[in-house]
Amino acid sequence: MEHRPDIISLLENRVSGSKADRIIAKLGFQFLHRVEAIGYARGICIGWNKSVKVKILQNHPQFIITQVWHNSSSIPILIGFVYGSPNRQKRKDLWHELRATIPVGQTPWMVIGDFNAILSSDEKKGGLSNGKRCPRFGNFVDLSNLHDLGFKGPPFTCYRGHLFERLDHALGEDLLGS
Repeated sequence: MEHRPDIISLLENRVSGSKADRIIAKLGFQFLHRVEAIGYARGICIGWNKSVKVKILQNHPQFIITQVWHNSSSIPILIGFVYGSPNRQKRKDLWHELRATIPVGQTPWMVIGDFNAILSSDEKKGGLSNGKRCPRFGNFVDLSNLHDLGFKGPPFTCYRGHLFERLDHALGEDLLGS
């Protein structure tokens, strides 16, 4: 509430239905859309205020694609909210399906969320193996001409014992062509 965002996403929220509705309302958002959680798995919920207009373009078990306009602008941006399955097999086709959904070159776009994958060895520390780039995720980012938009806070977003990973990213299109 301190930063007063116009739009939020809750990923891997493990709640659905009216419980998700109540959480979004309690956070102060008037509108919501969700991909239901299945048991304790998945779940994507987005909430927004009347200061933005949101059009849902596509639902997928691992992402929601939206077109978002700020009320003071007539130019939309596409935002994909992603929760990549922790199951490697289920996540296998995510990158192709997500890339095929985005109309590249027509509208500025970004994807944010928990990708359950890393882009470089710097994004993993500890565990049984050394961190290395997830090839399908890396290819998706390269072919889509996306760049990491950075972050504030701790460098790792997932902690399990002695394993530290950065699985959450905000990636945006390079509009300047650099």
